[in-house]
Amino acid sequence: MAQELNSTRLKLRNWQVDDLPLWIAMNSDPITLKYFPRTHTKEESEVSFERFKSFLELHEFGLWAAEEKETEKFMGFIGLSEQNLEGISFTPCIEIGWRLDKAFWGRGYATEGAREVLRFAQENLKIGQIYSYTARINAPSINVMKKIELKERPELDFDHPKIDAGEPTRNHVVFST
Repeated sequence: MAQELNSTRLKLRNWQVDDLPLWIAMNSDPITLKYFPRTHTKEESEVSFERFKSFLELHEFGLWAAEEKETEKFMGFIGLSEQNLEGISFTPCIEIGWRLDKAFWGRGYATEGAREVLRFAQENLKIGQIYSYTARINAPSINVMKKIELKERPELDFDHPKIDAGEPTRNHVVFST
């Protein structure tokens, strides 16, 4: 089971039943998901909630639920996931990623949490190579990648195979440790 991680302002923990309605609302919000091809249905959010929760219960890492320590509010997730995209050269890989509700944007939470996850992955799990990728238009996430000192890997940039051609979120940039 994954341990809880803590930073100055964040608690990264396993998912709780009370997180589910907030996760559903977050994933149905077009602003919060502006860098995704579309919002997610209630059913899709329920499936991802169970997948993230179960993975953390069985492994040393995963996509932790992010909680603001001061208010104990659920914010979204920050963590590590196993990725394997067909036809993408650097996969399978371990990816560091985050998705926070728009109410928590612009306050450095993603950077703070990602730094703690990266530290944990390197020091405790001894993961040598960690990747992060996002839609080329997602400047906020790209800024987080730079702030946590991941290196741009333009030779690995790709069109996401699960996103339709012509979608503005299809072209992805890649960063890694």
